[in-house]
Amino acid sequence: MRRLEAASDAFMLDWLDGARQQVGNPCGLLLERFGAATAPANPRTPGVDFMNRVMGLWPEDADRVPEIASFYRRLGVRPWFELAPSAEFDRLAAALASEGAAQIGFQAVLYGRAEQAVAASESAVQVAEVGPGGARETADLLLAGNEV
Repeated sequence: MRRLEAASDAFMLDWLDGARQQVGNPCGLLLERFGAATAPANPRTPGVDFMNRVMGLWPEDADRVPEIASFYRRLGVRPWFELAPSAEFDRLAAALASEGAAQIGFQAVLYGRAEQAVAASESAVQVAEVGPGGARETADLLLAGNEV
């Protein structure tokens, strides 16, 4: 479970860091670390959840929650927490509740072993490996697919 979360977070953090490193940081994006957690914040677009989503927050960093909440409060941004179930989840949930956070739903991640792909004639779904040359197109597709 943690490997899946880490892979998803690594992709988003690389993308956000790339946006942050553009000349002049036009998005105004900040990336702060709190223990193992990373807190991206974009005061210019406080309602865009994926640009203000805390990543890598697990129960062992529950004591960092007040610092994280304070960071976002100073910026006037509502943080977004997407948490995976884990041992001692109650400890983390209590820390978040003490800062006014509340659960609004669940996120599901499906996984399975890689198997022989279905022939294109058998499915309308197309799967393709994207190399560095397709990074921009992939990012645009990700944003459009999430209506951003």
